Amino acid sequence: MSAISTSVIGVLDTLVDQLQRLRECALADAPGARRSARIAELYEQEARAWLLLFERSRSRLHWRAALSAQAHARACARSWRSRAATEAALGARDLPERAETPLRAVAGGVA
Repeated sequence: MSAISTSVIGVLDTLVDQLQRLRECALADAPGARRSARIAELYEQEARAWLLLFERSRSRLHWRAALSAQAHARACARSWRSRAATEAALGARDLPERAETPLRAVAGGVA
């Protein structure tokens, strides 16, 4: 069994939802190094939230899920950090907007 209280799970769930909404808002901003760095930071915060779940859980299932989610968030953060560095170096000239395309398609916009 898990030793995680319902209130802790609720707080973590709320935090991850807030971070997702903030990322979606950031994706709507104009492409550039600052936006990419902001998205990377939001993914890093999400990775820390998953770490909290890992640290507070005694369930192997929760450990595995939290580690997987944390690894994914860290990989996304690295990708966005790399993109930010590239955009800063190039001055954000003619860079593809790959990250925006799926969001636009889901939102019904032009992809």
